Amino acid sequence: MSGPVGNSDIVDNAIFSGRFQFTVQDGQYLKLSDATIEQQ
Repeated sequence: MSGPVGNSDIVDNAIFSGRFQFTVQDGQYLKLSDATIEQQ
């Protein structure tokens, strides 16, 4: 998302299954639903 919740646009939207890699730029926010984050 381009900014805080309630005041932003969706930058990218993906439905994924299994492993997925993404990059968040400075000033962007990450919103996940029904997901688990694991550090490698």
